[in-house]
Amino acid sequence: MPKDFDLLDMDYVNTASTTDCTGLIPAAPVSKAEMEAYEELYPYLPSAVTEEKMKKQVKRKTENEEKIE
Repeated sequence: MPKDFDLLDMDYVNTASTTDCTGLIPAAPVSKAEMEAYEELYPYLPSAVTEEKMKKQVKRKTENEEKIE
């Protein structure tokens, strides 16, 4: 695995299978209300990362990089 790749970099994204709700949004939402309606049907947006969670991720990533060196 490349040194600059870390699974923590992708930790904030809730992923699903490639066929799960394929075609849910056929075109980009044209308003905030439309985007919220899609989100209500199927939560697809990444959740916000709290400052505390970000600090923990940075700490773990730094520790992992130190182990590799």
